[in-house]
Formats: sequence, structure tokens, C-alpha cells
Amino acid sequence: MKSKILYSLLLLSLTSAVSAAPAIRVLAATGVVQAEDRYGQRQPVGQYTLPEATETLITGADSLLQLRLTDGTRIAVMPHSRIRIADADRTELIAGGMRILSGSQPQQTDTAAGTVRADNAHFSLFMQDNELQAAVWRGQIRLETSAIALTLGEKADYTAGVLSNDDFRGLLVPPATLQAFAHTPAEAGH
Repeated sequence: MKSKILYSLLLLSLTSAVSAAPAIRVLAATGVVQAEDRYGQRQPVGQYTLPEATETLITGADSLLQLRLTDGTRIAVMPHSRIRIADADRTELIAGGMRILSGSQPQQTDTAAGTVRADNAHFSLFMQDNELQAAVWRGQIRLETSAIALTLGEKADYTAGVLSNDDFRGLLVPPATLQAFAHTPAEAGH
């Protein structure tokens, strides 16, 4: 009887551990990449690190970070960037840039300029001084603020644009900042 109870408890703990897969997995980290907790303490981030959802991920100069979320979404983070992954379908871009190849779940990225929503899309974002630059390489994204809601990408008027102070400027060619980050190793296998 005692062994059955112990076996049941062991099985229950293993089931809980398997179902609680980490929301974020680091695929690659080069240069100076750190995770900052809510108390301002920083730890280095390396390949296979499992950052907590509450941590801010920071890339330094000449640094790159590649992440995979539980739904298969891949994120490549540019140098000089700060992002936070809230969970498998919600990201916050605080500063700098990232390129996202969304997985099986719709994605939401919050920024100081507005919110970006995507479902099965490949896109890049760059945030600086409350200005958000966006470019869509495949699929569509939706840019939303309290005053604006518009679509970028395939079958839309623009594939790129700049959002600032509830004002949108559509572009036919992505900004140079995003073109420089057009091809990343995060695209491999996706």
C-alpha cells in the first residue's frame, strides 16, 4: 500500500513537470546577452538557458540572441535590444529590434508605440524613442493603438511602416534598420 502511494505521488510529480514546459528556450546567444530580473539583478544568458517570463532579456553591442517559444515561434533579437517574453504568445519589445517567425499560436508584441498582432507571419520590428518600425516578410501583422488599427503585409496597402504618436507612415520598402537584419540564423528549419 505504501509503495502504491509513493508510486502515485512520483507519477503525479512527473506529469506536472512534463506539462510545465518552459515558455522560452535559448537556441543561441553570442556576445554579451543577459537576463535581468525584476530586482535589477543580471545573469549571463547562454545556449539552452531557460529564462523566466518575468526577466528582461538584454543584448549588448555585436550580440545576438535566438529564442524558441513552446508553440514553435522563433525570435531573433538584434544587438542593443531589450525584450520581455510574458508567455508563449505575448512579447514586449522595450528597445531595439527583433525578427519573429510565428508558430502555431497567434502572437502579440507590446511596445511603447502600440501593439502588434500576428498569426502565422514572418516580420521584423524596431523600437526607438517611442517610434516603431515594422516590416512584414510573409503573412500579415496588425498594428494597433488607441487611435489606429491597420494591417501590414500580404494583400495590404503596405508591407512596412513607421508608427509614432498615434500616427502611421506606410512604406513600400522596409527601413534600412530592418533590412540590415533581414536574414538571421533563426530562419533555419522554419
